[in-house]
Amino acid sequence: MFVKICGLSERVHVFDAIEAGADAIGLVLTASPRFVTPEMAKDLVAAAEERVLTVGVFRDEPVAEIERLAAASGVAAVQVHGHRSRAEIAKLTGIGRKLIRAVSFDDETLEENFGENMLLVDAPKPGSGESWDYAAMSELELADVRGRWLLAGGLTPDTVAGAIAAASPWGVDVSSGIETAPGQKSSELIRRFVHAARSASE
Repeated sequence: MFVKICGLSERVHVFDAIEAGADAIGLVLTASPRFVTPEMAKDLVAAAEERVLTVGVFRDEPVAEIERLAAASGVAAVQVHGHRSRAEIAKLTGIGRKLIRAVSFDDETLEENFGENMLLVDAPKPGSGESWDYAAMSELELADVRGRWLLAGGLTPDTVAGAIAAASPWGVDVSSGIETAPGQKSSELIRRFVHAARSASE
């Protein structure tokens, strides 16, 4: 089970995620309570020492700006939200970084393959932190990336095992579900989430 811990802004939580056994960390380089500057992101990438996949998270920025910020921060992958055309995705696959295309469950392109390395499927209300009908994912055919898709939206240390059982994802992604307040990560919740996700997939 691939586990991504998203929205980190402090070194201590990067270390927590790594020590717990996470596979990736997300650094939000777009407007958000979890926003980090390229300089902050670069420091967190350095702290990770390539022990996990470092992912820069973007929303509405144009491709050229994403490329600039990814280079400035040194992230190894970019995750893009919002409605992206095939042409945009094609350009992003050419910037020398892994690409995660994030879509909501009700996105009309959900079952299409745009050439991304991974697909992240979020709640119908992305970023809401609300749980949703995870079992509905088991009814879909996710084109050529069906084996490399991440489940997101409303996951917590207490709900992730049930969500994995219902949706059978390749991986999971969490942000607000490991916080005590918006943008405030909890070391204990990070450890509990990774353990619960790993245990559920054994």
